[in-house]
Amino acid sequence: MERVGERIRNARESLGWGVSQLAKTMGVSRQTLHKWESGEIVSPRPDQLFKLARKLNRDPEWLITGKEPPRASSEEQHRLLTHFARLDPALRQSILTLICSLPPRE
Repeated sequence: MERVGERIRNARESLGWGVSQLAKTMGVSRQTLHKWESGEIVSPRPDQLFKLARKLNRDPEWLITGKEPPRASSEEQHRLLTHFARLDPALRQSILTLICSLPPRE
């Protein structure tokens, strides 16, 4: 089974980025990124994982587990889920609270 570090490396390479480019974008050293990818550091901190997911255009769940999120059934849902996944976790929670408080469509 593919590890977190392998998924980070594969996503980085699929974007055509080198270690230096992603490390700079993340605000970490090349050595830290190498340790994540090699598994020397088993997994980045949660805040770093969410930032990695945004930078790599991947779902945080995929980075952590390797499981792809459910697919949207329409283009509108796909766009909504894509943008939602890129938000800061606290903002996502606020949006979920707001949405859950709305009355259902009649």
